[in-house]
Amino acid sequence: VKLAPPDPIFGKIDAFARDRNPRKVNLGIGIYRDDDGKPYILPSIAKAEQRVVEKKLNKEYLPHTGCPNFTKLATELAFGEDNPILKNGRYATFQSISGTGALRLTGMFLKNFFPGHKEIYLPDPSWGNHENIFRNSGLKINSYKYFAPGCFTFNEEVVYDSINKIPEKSLLLFHACGHNPTGIDPSPEQWKELSKLVKRRKLLPVFDLVYMGFASGDIDRDAFGIRQFATDEHEFIVTQSFAKNMGLYGERVGAVTFITKTPDHTSQILSQVEGFVKGLYWSPPNHGIRIATEILSDKELCAEWRADVKKMTERLTTARHSLRQQLEKWGSSRDWKHITDHVGWFTYSGLNSLESEAFKKDPNPKKINLGAGTYRDDNGKPYVLPSILKAEQRITESRMDKEYAPISGYPEFTKHAIALALGDDNPVLSAGRNATVQSISGTGALRVAAAFLNSFFPGSREIYLPVPSWGNHVPIFKHAGLQINSYRYYDPKSCGLNFTAALEDIS
Repeated sequence: VKLAPPDPIFGKIDAFARDRNPRKVNLGIGIYRDDDGKPYILPSIAKAEQRVVEKKLNKEYLPHTGCPNFTKLATELAFGEDNPILKNGRYATFQSISGTGALRLTGMFLKNFFPGHKEIYLPDPSWGNHENIFRNSGLKINSYKYFAPGCFTFNEEVVYDSINKIPEKSLLLFHACGHNPTGIDPSPEQWKELSKLVKRRKLLPVFDLVYMGFASGDIDRDAFGIRQFATDEHEFIVTQSFAKNMGLYGERVGAVTFITKTPDHTSQILSQVEGFVKGLYWSPPNHGIRIATEILSDKELCAEWRADVKKMTERLTTARHSLRQQLEKWGSSRDWKHITDHVGWFTYSGLNSLESEAFKKDPNPKKINLGAGTYRDDNGKPYVLPSILKAEQRITESRMDKEYAPISGYPEFTKHAIALALGDDNPVLSAGRNATVQSISGTGALRVAAAFLNSFFPGSREIYLPVPSWGNHVPIFKHAGLQINSYRYYDPKSCGLNFTAALEDIS
């Protein structure tokens, strides 16, 4: 038996525990903490738990499908009490061991009973455990593009085009709100377009509803996507977790709901998933469920809970604005607007792995210039190579004129530049198969190349960039008139080149 690789999330928690820096911040597992970094229990949850304890309820097994009151209330919370699918009985809901258990039950059901392709398309990027859950359920894993390099908003063109290429009768997963890890969510209008696209492609969507209430501060608003799909009469699955919005992390409170075409299908689904539960854990836990049920069944207490969630969301929003303001105050040349545009618990910083490691490893954090990529010495001062100083001195002493250079640049420079790139003895140079033009640094070179391609390239005027890529690649090529697409390049698990995925996308 080989040693399994360490879990990257819990690895961060271990590193945090070992770190002696008093200013350390735990960015490991997703748990809401107070200003002192201490665990936070929602006031409404504390009140509900006290009521549960005072009732002195028994500790007997729950039904395999879970507490009926809870499953009814969880479904009403997700879809709205007056949703026609609830009145028509077009749903089957199970209590689950939080969101992870809900996803696992979903994966097992789809592997055994979905009549289409047993392959699920995850957004790229997605929560790291999604792939593990569905693969261990027996499904094949694939992905669709969700995040475009250099674009910190929902890129309709990229997402729609990628989903449109998924084979019909396949499975795909959506983050219902508060996308993990980008913090980028579709707008209501974009959800409507996604609904049309999914129906046209005959896909079966799975919605992972984890951060309900934390995207907008409003429980109902954050359910817009799944309610739109219900309105448009899809068949789909919703997995719910109450770990985040009720703070019931260790109580493992969750639900999975199957939305069917007709009420006739619900009994068959109930019977089959019940069989999976018997073989996995027999009966779900009851203490956390009783707390959640106490909250959702009491209108006054439920209102208090919604207010608690809104208060937490407002604090997260304030933290986003504070972070952005501090970065701008330090004089960073980067645009940090996306930090305040993103929603929920996550955002993509735009930092690369080396910059992130610098924050982790420096025992005495200080201001670090993470703006334009310039080489600095150990004191953070600009560094000039000695050879460059010597060359510049020679030029100064020779007193060269300041007249215009040829439009194509200095011939001596272009000759040496391409020889440096290709090698002096490269057959391309000896055969004269190159045309080299001096440019205004690399940005100017890219713009000249893009303008040329847009004017003369006989093929598709679309350029594929690696994910991730330099943030300025997109505006350079876009402003030159080319369309932007992408191919996979980086593997976050190995922190290296995802060669297989790159070859697959390029082919």
